[in-house]
Amino acid sequence: MKFIASRTSRPLLGLVLTVFTACLAALPVLAQEKKVAQKNGVDISKMGAYRALAQHIYVEFQKGDLAAAAELATVLERVWDKAEE
Repeated sequence: MKFIASRTSRPLLGLVLTVFTACLAALPVLAQEKKVAQKNGVDISKMGAYRALAQHIYVEFQKGDLAAAAELATVLERVWDKAEE
């Protein structure tokens, strides 16, 4: 009886490991955000306008225009605070 049990346990273990590996590989795909509709390159969502403004701030910062980046960051802060009221 031991001989039969060991013959069936190895393929079963291999199957379990294969399914487990496939599930792990699928997790990043399932965790990705859903695509949101856009209008003029800006997401139509609650965070879309803030994200677009933050991207502009980052571009100005990368260009080295710290004054423009700071001014846009102040605008972003005020708009964010206003939305919380």
